[in-house]
Amino acid sequence: MIYNFVHKPSHIQEEYNKKKETKKEYIRDLLQFYGMLVSHEEFFKEDVVDFTEGSLLKNLDRRHVRRYQEWLKNEAPLRNGKIGYGIATMSRKLVIIKSFLKWLHEVEYIKIPLHTAFLNNKVRMKDRPDRELSYEEVKALIDYYQNHPFNHALLTLLATTVLRIQEIAQSRWCDLYYDSGIGEYYLRVQGKRDEIRHALIKKLVFERPQTLRVRKRLSPHLNLTDETPLFTTNWGKAYDFRDLNM
Repeated sequence: MIYNFVHKPSHIQEEYNKKKETKKEYIRDLLQFYGMLVSHEEFFKEDVVDFTEGSLLKNLDRRHVRRYQEWLKNEAPLRNGKIGYGIATMSRKLVIIKSFLKWLHEVEYIKIPLHTAFLNNKVRMKDRPDRELSYEEVKALIDYYQNHPFNHALLTLLATTVLRIQEIAQSRWCDLYYDSGIGEYYLRVQGKRDEIRHALIKKLVFERPQTLRVRKRLSPHLNLTDETPLFTTNWGKAYDFRDLNM
C-alpha cells in the first residue's frame, strides 16, 4: 500500500506528479511510521479487540496515531544524539502520514478516518526556525572556510546566487558556461517542475569551484562535454543533496 500510494499519479500532466526526490522523502517517512508499527506488533495484538492478521494498518485506532505523534515529538532518536523532532520537521512528516492515511480510508482499505485523529500541529510563524543570516555572519562563515576548498566553494555559491542545495547537488560541470556577449558566467540548472533556470555566477565565485577541481585532479576549464558533477565526491560521484546540508 505504501508503494501504491507513493507512485500513484496525482495529475494528468506527468510533470506535476511527484519527483524522484519527493518519492524518496515520502518512502522514508512512511517506512519510519510503519517500522514503529512492526516493532510494536505484539502490543497491537494485545491492545486491539478482534485483531486482524495480515495488516497492522487495518488495526490502527485514533489513539495509536496520536501516540505516534507524541513519539515523534518526545522520543524519536535523532542522528545528532538529540531526542524528538522540532515542530517544523514533525509537521512535515505528519503531512505525509496524514495524506497516506486519508488515501487508505478513501480506497476503503481502513474503516476509520485516522487522518483526522492527529492533534493540531500547524507551524506558527514564530515557531519556524530563523534561517536568515546577516551580511556580516555570511561573510564570517565564508571566510572561516577559506582554506577548505569544498566548503568555501559551496557556501559562496549558496550565498551569492538563488540556487537551492538540490540544484547544486545535481549540477554538472558542463552546465557552466560563459556568455561572451556580456562577459558573465552562468550555471544552467533544472529547478522545480523541470523548469530550466540560468544562475549568474560571478568570476570570483566561479574561481572557487575551479580551485576545488584542481585539488581533485579534474580539469578546471569550461567544457560542455564534461559531465562530472559540479561537486564531486572522492569517488567521482555526485553528492546526495542531504549530504550537502550544513
